[in-house]
Amino acid sequence: MRPSAAGACAALANVSAALLPETGIPKAGREWVKTLQLTASHSFVGLGHFFGRQPFCMARPPVPEGPPRDMSRKIQLFGRSEPQDRLPRASTIQHLSRRQAEDLESESGLFRPRIEPATDADVRPAAEVAVRSLRWTKGPRRSTGWLDEPKFKDEDYALLAGREVQAYRKLYLTATPYPSTLLVARLRQTEAPKKETTSWFDFGGSGSTSSKVVGCVGCEVKCFNIFTNEELPIFRSDGGRETVLRPVMADLAVSSECQGRGIGRKLVEKLEEMVLEEWGYDELVLLVEATNFQARGVYERLGYQLAGIRLGQVTTYLDASEPRDSTSRVKERTTVAFLLRKSLKPFPWGNLENQNWGLLLALLGGTAYLQSSDGEELLGLPLEQLFRYASDAGLALPFPSFPV
Repeated sequence: MRPSAAGACAALANVSAALLPETGIPKAGREWVKTLQLTASHSFVGLGHFFGRQPFCMARPPVPEGPPRDMSRKIQLFGRSEPQDRLPRASTIQHLSRRQAEDLESESGLFRPRIEPATDADVRPAAEVAVRSLRWTKGPRRSTGWLDEPKFKDEDYALLAGREVQAYRKLYLTATPYPSTLLVARLRQTEAPKKETTSWFDFGGSGSTSSKVVGCVGCEVKCFNIFTNEELPIFRSDGGRETVLRPVMADLAVSSECQGRGIGRKLVEKLEEMVLEEWGYDELVLLVEATNFQARGVYERLGYQLAGIRLGQVTTYLDASEPRDSTSRVKERTTVAFLLRKSLKPFPWGNLENQNWGLLLALLGGTAYLQSSDGEELLGLPLEQLFRYASDAGLALPFPSFPV
């Protein structure tokens, strides 16, 4: 049957409806007439689509995938009203993949952070996030010698946060000749909804919303020696002859309940954009403790490469052996820190600079020397094991397996 048959059957449906006029029928029987008209029309139109090889209800736009809005309808049948709730499709939130769930959360604004410079009111929340995610304590000796997850009490965090608030205001919010900033990540919070959720896309929007600081990152400009990467006082800057000014990233922290959602990456990307476009610098550096393998892995994935080693870097810690009422619980210690650097220059120059060519050439030269002079007897261990030790020490290079 040609596709025009669908139109013919539709015309027959109109004729069938015309043969059943409502005039002259008592009011009690008009519901029967409406039912017969509806049945006749749908029957002829359905036959037309079937014989014409056309899908049913082509004139109706397709229903989008995903849960529909509240599609409750009432069907008038024989004078009675019966509710018919249309259930959502099979792709409910329990059956969504993690990527689809994250996309849905991003569209709804639940996990879409807003990155912006911090105000004075944001310093305290940012400091509280930082002290709960950084390493602060000296504890029992493990493989690294330090506790990554100390069991602090609220008064311990309050003590550390108070110190950080003062440091943040001095470093990032005080006007200086050189730029500095503290960026915070905010997430929307919904408070006190007035009614229950009645549909898929109703996320309690009737309640009031507020924002919560869930992450932060700071940056300030410091002076370095060009040849040794030694940090110098800012007044030692000589315009580029022997020193160079570099923006230094620090205090990157994300709240524990929001980690793993890309908030840290968004903070770093926003900071890189500000440093390049607003400050006019084409590089960004940072210091990370050599034993902080988790943080080093994060920075490596963000493109930061080893540029120097600090053997006597001074940092602070909370001495767990001191009584809680002591005023000298926060002490200083020295540690080994890595200076990581990332070039912000456009492709391809930035990509070339971000490769650690000097270290790679030194390793290849040392490997060739050890192979040529029977390095296993010289060192007392296989070369593959040496490369594995070097990788664990933070050289951040994929060491190949060389034949011996």
